[in-house]
Amino acid sequence: MENSIQLKGPQIGKAGELRVRAELILQGLTPAVCDNDDGTDIIIAETGKKLQVKTSLRPQDNRNHGYKYSFAIRQMQFRQGEEGKYQRTYTRKNYMGKADYFVFWCVEHDNFYIIPEADIGEKVSFVVPTPTEDRKYRINERKSKSKYEKYRNAWHLLA
Repeated sequence: MENSIQLKGPQIGKAGELRVRAELILQGLTPAVCDNDDGTDIIIAETGKKLQVKTSLRPQDNRNHGYKYSFAIRQMQFRQGEEGKYQRTYTRKNYMGKADYFVFWCVEHDNFYIIPEADIGEKVSFVVPTPTEDRKYRINERKSKSKYEKYRNAWHLLA
């Protein structure tokens, strides 16, 4: 029988935080939880590095280019400002300075991408293709050219 539990955004987010905390412990690090939701989810006790965790349950079909996980970092809107020019405004948290690293968990493939905040910058979303060797959907057999592949399961960056 198929699992009929429907997870909502906050549940998925909490599951991601718990999974990352467990992985940090397995890596020999001590995660400290932040109760105040100011953009930092976890602080590593040994190093003081601040983490923001993002979770995506399954990859989405990206037409003929394969399957990709997508993560929302912040939402952006363009609003008409002075002299009729449109200005960019953020409608969700701005994590700059609040997190040293983003940890993106791709649930279905159980992969983590540990990426420095400086490499994320002002992005409003993060997209990563499913790893070729783990691809369940054989649409595109080309090797991943993602510049973020070097961050896959790169737990050593947090030590």
